[in-house]
Amino acid sequence: MAQRQSAGDYFAAIKRNAPVVLSGIKEMAGAQLKPSLKHLGIGAGMMGGVGVFGMAVFRFFALSVAFLLSFAFNKGAHLSLLLSLFLGFLVAAFGVALFGLALFILGKRQFAQISGPTDAMAELSSTMDEVSQAATAGADIAKAGPPRHAGDEAAQAHRPAAHYVVDPIWAAKQRAAQRAADKAAKAAATD
Repeated sequence: MAQRQSAGDYFAAIKRNAPVVLSGIKEMAGAQLKPSLKHLGIGAGMMGGVGVFGMAVFRFFALSVAFLLSFAFNKGAHLSLLLSLFLGFLVAAFGVALFGLALFILGKRQFAQISGPTDAMAELSSTMDEVSQAATAGADIAKAGPPRHAGDEAAQAHRPAAHYVVDPIWAAKQRAAQRAADKAAKAAATD
């Protein structure tokens, strides 16, 4: 006949096997993430290239606007060539500065919205608390053992309300022993 394992045996098995399970999960996550991270790196590099070329286009655009403004000052206001160039580039520089200021303000607002994973951390904390409470309740139930028979309210009153699986062989032996004791008590009462 097989003996029932104690709660300590179960906890030792969990403690022994948990690192193996966690390392397996870690390896699986790494295997799934490696291709994605490779594509992320390549995509980020290409976006960096787009940014470099975008800056070059923006510079040419700003220079074009500066020369157009210089031409307008020269022909429209009849200013000298040098003064027209100076004013055209000055106005273009202010336009670029305003565009940069707008981007700075929008970026600062985006950074202000950054927050840590507070919901995930709260969920993890509550899950760990529940696991700890369940383990403690399970250990208490394992120490208390099952009741002597189903009608014994005194034996069930001190136990927390929890669901667990009772060894059917042990339960059958307990019921048989209880029936034999009840039969003996009834026979003694009638004599």
